[in-house]
Amino acid sequence: MLWLVLSVVVPFCVSQSDSADHTLHPYVKDEVSSFLKYAKWKPMESSGSLSGPVVLTVKSKYKMNGGLVFSQKYPETYLKSCSDILRKKPYRKNIDGVYTIYLSTGLKKRVYCDMTTDGGGWTVIQRRFDGSTDFQSKTWQNFAEGFGNPKHEYWIGNDAIHDLTKSGKAKLRIDLRKFTGEEGNVTYSTFKVGNKSEKYVLTVGGFKGSLGMKDSFTYHNGMMFTTKDSDNDKWSGNCAASYGNGWWFKSCHYSNLNGTYHKKPKVTGAGMTWYYWASKSGYESLKSSRMMIRA
Repeated sequence: MLWLVLSVVVPFCVSQSDSADHTLHPYVKDEVSSFLKYAKWKPMESSGSLSGPVVLTVKSKYKMNGGLVFSQKYPETYLKSCSDILRKKPYRKNIDGVYTIYLSTGLKKRVYCDMTTDGGGWTVIQRRFDGSTDFQSKTWQNFAEGFGNPKHEYWIGNDAIHDLTKSGKAKLRIDLRKFTGEEGNVTYSTFKVGNKSEKYVLTVGGFKGSLGMKDSFTYHNGMMFTTKDSDNDKWSGNCAASYGNGWWFKSCHYSNLNGTYHKKPKVTGAGMTWYYWASKSGYESLKSSRMMIRA
């Protein structure tokens, strides 16, 4: 049996300053490898020579003849969401992590993209799992602009959420986990947040939940965002001042995923909570929360 192995080597290096040590940056290596994988190669010519009874040397020339490496029709500024990135760079499927998107305002934003769950292309707008990011001391402006680190815990910002959902085509997915290890997720086929002048009013509906998960968010539909320095809820007091965080409070909440993070389970309405959970409905602090959208 004769095996023919063809290897293509593309010399490519990125150097910094005038250093003699020319090394390939891991990100560039990954990008180039992915591009070449999805490129179309056209054989141009081949030649062979036989030297000895078992040695066959074959030399071939190939031309890169298109493929995704040449199909980028838009500059990077047209990548406006994680779903945008996945559509235009499908080789990014299953590669979760921090990516750069550009909002319609031109603002450059670093966000966490889930490129795996349910087909990928999810832009994470809220991520909490260890309490390392403070959600309790934040003002109206903080919640508008966003805070935290997308590599860890963060809030993407109400201005960004508005920009990503204003088309009315966005779907919301929420993944939750209890300290017991029990997990659940819910999706909303309708999710939209108004602009600043509308006080980031919430439009949400079309609930669907995994086994045991019930709807704790539609209660907040139609509510404006409230923070301790901007009271827009329906309670006589200020829900955000009482619970310590910004949210679409009504009078006050059945879900509060921006609530105080507790390091262990605690029965309290002031925690990061999702009231209607069939295994044990009630105000119980959660271990992790992730909110993400896709259009």
